[in-house]
Amino acid sequence: MKQPLIAVEYNGIEVDYCVLCGGIWLDQGELELLLGGAAANRFLGAMREGAQVREQTRRCPICRGAMNKAQTEATPPVLYDCCGRGHGLWFDRHELKLFMQQSAAAPGSEAVARWLNDLFPEETPHS
Repeated sequence: MKQPLIAVEYNGIEVDYCVLCGGIWLDQGELELLLGGAAANRFLGAMREGAQVREQTRRCPICRGAMNKAQTEATPPVLYDCCGRGHGLWFDRHELKLFMQQSAAAPGSEAVARWLNDLFPEETPHS
């Protein structure tokens, strides 16, 4: 069963969150709003599409088309899904936080990473 995404807001930017899996959907242009246009373009320019992984193919929540796998060139790489029609980006649980931490040189990325950490805290392992 597919769960609807819930919208949470950061500085007027809606981030869509799946309560079932912890994934985050960013509509086209929202990453640029979170990081700032120039910084996001630099970071997006460093991403590589066509990542070879054994991860289930996701469907775009907008067009329902199969999304492409992509990853950053940072270490460790952040694997994410992107709509081939440009509708947006999907980050699995905690990937957006790691993504923001890796782009810490971008103005505002630290604040976004703190907000994500507060909103979606790490789970504590059960003893």
